[in-house]
Amino acid sequence: MRRINIEDISDGDILGQAISAQNGAVLMYEGVELKPYHIKKLKDNHITHIFVKDPAPDKVVESFTIDEIARESVDEVKCIIEKRFRTENNEEIRQIAEVASSIISEVITNPDISNCVINVKRNSDSIYSHLLNVATLSTIIGIKIGMGQEQILDVARGAILHDIGLCSVDEKYIDVDMDHMPAAEKLNYRKHVITGYESIKNIDWLRDTVKDIVLLHHERNDGSGYPFHKKEGSLPIEVKLVAACDHFDELTNGIAYKKNKVSDVVEYFRTKGMHLFDHEIVNTLLTNIAWFPTDSKVVTNEGDIAVVFKQNKALPDRPVLRIIENKEGRKFDSELVVKDLTEDLTCFIVDILEE
Repeated sequence: MRRINIEDISDGDILGQAISAQNGAVLMYEGVELKPYHIKKLKDNHITHIFVKDPAPDKVVESFTIDEIARESVDEVKCIIEKRFRTENNEEIRQIAEVASSIISEVITNPDISNCVINVKRNSDSIYSHLLNVATLSTIIGIKIGMGQEQILDVARGAILHDIGLCSVDEKYIDVDMDHMPAAEKLNYRKHVITGYESIKNIDWLRDTVKDIVLLHHERNDGSGYPFHKKEGSLPIEVKLVAACDHFDELTNGIAYKKNKVSDVVEYFRTKGMHLFDHEIVNTLLTNIAWFPTDSKVVTNEGDIAVVFKQNKALPDRPVLRIIENKEGRKFDSELVVKDLTEDLTCFIVDILEE
């Protein structure tokens, strides 16, 4: 980190230390990527010197184009839908998934948004995938609960952008429980909502709802969230939707939490999640999500090892299994042995080996 004159700031420098006004209010948080409008704000407040972070040595910066990001993102969205949603024998959700994929593709090809996504991908493939997961979940659930076209676009845009502030977080947060972080690291991690909001607040064409999603997606209905401890009545439905889908994916993919099995996250949402998030959103999410994702390897109460072969429309906890090894240890490599848990009611899944 080095101290520089305000006149020597370069576009893209990273602020190394928070800046406060004379009244003590924070003007700019550590980690902000400095743009011309930030520099103007500093000059308007008579700031003459700041600290900026030194660039990482010998870091290879990958080059991506908007078209490349769009193509890769659409492919990944299709994989998310196939794995996470119960599309087999469910024409409605299949059609909704196609609409959601089209919306997300349109959102990502916008230059302002794609530049943010490219920056995220350069920093972390895990967060890039997380953004797409949350955007896919949020868009599909938004359509299912009857949101209008403008609302859905705001949800998709906000979900794609919601964690862009994590690019400036140095702390390790993948498969790490945030509640066990040292206090200073936890505080710095939580600043990502402010940093993300700061980076998009001056994009005029983005609606306020999108910016609210970035700023408020960690708020909770009971007031236990951050940064402002807002409660249910003061949170827009679009924010509530992305907040629920974000937390679902955080828990399943280990973003500031230890990674959990989908079935365990489902149980969490059926109990504690009902107090933290909107009931209709949670119910719709749990009705349409695959509790045991397609292609995951599971163990049954009968001792068989199986792969989830298909999903059943009405019963998310009872998919169709392809047995790959029975309790006696016999392997079925070439032979197709299928068990539909809606027909064999005494058999159920007791553990997940791989997701």
